[in-house]
Amino acid sequence: MGIKLGGTLREFARRTHQTAEDVQAKKNPVRIRGKYYLVSTLVLACAILFLPAVIQQLQDWHVAKPNVLIPKELWHVLYKQSSQPCAYGAAHQSGCTASPEEPSLWGSSTKRVDREHRSRVKTSPEFWLGAQIPASILQSARQVRANHLLLGWIRAPYRIWIDGHYLLEGGRQEVDPIVIPLPIERLAQSAPLYIAIEIMPDSEHPFPDFLNTGMGEEGFITHERAASYTTFISLVNRVRPFSIFIANALIACMFLVFWHAAKSKQEYFYMAIYALVNALAQAKYIDLIFSRMSPDTNVKFNIYMRFLEGSFAMLVGLSFARFRRVIFRWTIPISLALPTLMIIALHDSETKQLFRETMMGRITPALYVLGALACLVQAYYLQAQKTRGTYLPQRILRLTLLAVGLTGLALVNVILSGGIASMTEHIYWYRFAHLGLVCFLSSIVFTEYSEREKLIAKTPVSEYHRRDELPAQIKGIMLVADLKSSEPFYRYRAEHSDGENLVAIWRAHFYTAIMKQGGTVISKKGDEIIGFFDGDKSPHPILSALTAVDEMEQASGLLEEGFRSRGVYPAGAKGFHFRAALAEGAIKPVWEEMGVGAREAYWEEAGDTTPFVEASRLLEFERKLASKDKTTTLVVVQEALATRLLETQPALGPKFTARAHAASDKHGSRYSIAAYDPTASAEAAPLKTAALATFQPRYVIGTGERTLT
Repeated sequence: MGIKLGGTLREFARRTHQTAEDVQAKKNPVRIRGKYYLVSTLVLACAILFLPAVIQQLQDWHVAKPNVLIPKELWHVLYKQSSQPCAYGAAHQSGCTASPEEPSLWGSSTKRVDREHRSRVKTSPEFWLGAQIPASILQSARQVRANHLLLGWIRAPYRIWIDGHYLLEGGRQEVDPIVIPLPIERLAQSAPLYIAIEIMPDSEHPFPDFLNTGMGEEGFITHERAASYTTFISLVNRVRPFSIFIANALIACMFLVFWHAAKSKQEYFYMAIYALVNALAQAKYIDLIFSRMSPDTNVKFNIYMRFLEGSFAMLVGLSFARFRRVIFRWTIPISLALPTLMIIALHDSETKQLFRETMMGRITPALYVLGALACLVQAYYLQAQKTRGTYLPQRILRLTLLAVGLTGLALVNVILSGGIASMTEHIYWYRFAHLGLVCFLSSIVFTEYSEREKLIAKTPVSEYHRRDELPAQIKGIMLVADLKSSEPFYRYRAEHSDGENLVAIWRAHFYTAIMKQGGTVISKKGDEIIGFFDGDKSPHPILSALTAVDEMEQASGLLEEGFRSRGVYPAGAKGFHFRAALAEGAIKPVWEEMGVGAREAYWEEAGDTTPFVEASRLLEFERKLASKDKTTTLVVVQEALATRLLETQPALGPKFTARAHAASDKHGSRYSIAAYDPTASAEAAPLKTAALATFQPRYVIGTGERTLT
């Protein structure tokens, strides 16, 4: 039963597995557009269903102002303790500051709006805040049914009495505003409403009686507006910080994954760190954390994270502009250490608060602008290279957009810190704008990544052309190979138009041999192949090139056997034998413009070397050394190159069938050349010097049989 079940499962898997047609269908433009339409339809449906409700709610939140205001001038302050401890019912208690019959608070000449109030709070271990609300304001509140007293926040331990009756107490850890419902009958009375608040400030918070400052001020609101306002504050203090924290953390993780896959793209790394800094900066606003963080720690954390935000925003710009590594080597430790020194140098809480505002409004935006300027300078430099073969319009556009995004973030910081936006707008949009611009910057990077992947997929160029900055030169060994007597193969291809292209198959195996030894195929046209072996990648690029020749000679023999056995070998062909030459020198990758929006990878000689010319001349000398029947494969190198190779690889000596052979090109230039025969053995190689060792290369082609894999 088990065997039958296993066979059934295998058959089911085989029949349900996608076919080659299924794979091709994935690339069908119609199907791709259909998937985009599906996503767009779902997004549009959600927008139609939910957006009106969200807009309506946003309109309600924007009105945080009470229905009936309590004038600021009504708030009196008394900077001393109560003469007598106030009881829960202190309406008629003599000596209790909260009692309506005690005139010390209600008749105090000091008011909360006084300029010296803030400085006096710092030196007062306890103070009272009170307001005597006249009956006229109460009547106005009753007319609109605004029977909820909105006070806001008190950032210190406090106790509240209304008309001399104790109502509640709390502390600075509270997240929700103080909203006290009152009986509607109380608003109908002709007697004033007495509000007394006992506050015990600590040295860490400079504004203990913050109340509802900047959020519409204090006053009376309806039940509906109280519910809307409470929902708004819940969004600000609970939903918003946690959501933005998660969003930034996910963006950071995505960029870390991209950077891990392409470590040379350091802008991905700095985008990840920048998003992570934004996540941490927002995390402290989550109510569970904020309520347990002391005001002094809160200010220090704000200063530190603000500096890190600006610093890593600048590093994003510098990394995207490809600034040198030495700048990052010094910038990162300075960015981590400097804010610590700033915090140590700041002593009192008010100075820290002022410095935090300066950090947000000036220093952080300045760092953003520096990152933007770095991108603009690089964009200008690339624009100036338009006539030098390295013009990259897409990269110029990316740099410009990134500069615009960083500048936008700088403006957001200035607007939110400069009082240009209202407190309600500040609280609501704070970090939402940052997240939006982070996503904007991310889209630039992701677009670049997408374009890069498309370019790699559609353009089989070398890894050097895929780099963002093309190297000035690559030093190494150039291998030029040319198939001998290729006419029968081309004639066979012409006569059998629906048959295999034997030369193309031979070339494909040569590509594999070159790349297997760490080389790069830089040119392929007809029956000629040019490969290059980078000296920085291989300690012995000459040996790598000759090893590729050895492997290709073996592969050529196997290809001939395979084609003969299948009856597809052309008559008159003498085998897949080739001539080759090695030349030492330097080349550089360039892009050649092929028209509007099109370019092609190309290679040029670099420095004072001419490897293309030298290899071509050496290839001509092969005809003077090879047998006339063209059934041999020889590699021609300059004698100096052969001598240098044999100093480190003496076992290759028997493979050189000619040494120090004098030759002249058509211009009369004289050369001393050597010939390398990949088919030669130690016994058959007549050397002018004694063989130092025998060399028997080993090849693994196929598995057991002489067939190519």
